[in-house]
Amino acid sequence: MSLASSDGARPRTGDGPEPLGGGRPEPSDPPGSTAKPPSSPALDRIVDLGAAAQAAIPGLYAWGVTVAPAAWSRGSPWSAQAAAVLGLLSLGAAPFVERWSPSMARVVSVWGLVTTSGLVWVLVPASLAPGRLDPLRGIAGMFGWGLFALATAAPALRRVDAPRGSLQSLCR
Repeated sequence: MSLASSDGARPRTGDGPEPLGGGRPEPSDPPGSTAKPPSSPALDRIVDLGAAAQAAIPGLYAWGVTVAPAAWSRGSPWSAQAAAVLGLLSLGAAPFVERWSPSMARVVSVWGLVTTSGLVWVLVPASLAPGRLDPLRGIAGMFGWGLFALATAAPALRRVDAPRGSLQSLCR
């Protein structure tokens, strides 16, 4: 079955872009509405957070996989541990700074974590030696830093409410 009409154009289903997570309308929904998938309480809590707090979740993962093991490895100086803690504090401070200045929260989160992580790796160069690198931890670290970059650059997740009069709005 082809989605294209006889003139080759795709048929229009609505007057604008469909919301994320939109699906097929229920038979009882008004024409033109899209069904919203059921949400979970955990996802609702994440959506209620601001952009800096949402970016802090993958940032914490990236820090835990790549920075913390280097900072607390055998023979690491106390300054590497202090820098690692400062990076963690910058992640934690960003959601509070976001209330007053969202752009400053991004600076605190990104540059605070990246700078202190770089400082840890400079202070403990043995942790980056080829013999000490675990391939799985390296892949997990790349994944974590990539998620942190995407979460920081992307807008915050927002709640999409069901259209008024739809079955889902009546069930709430």
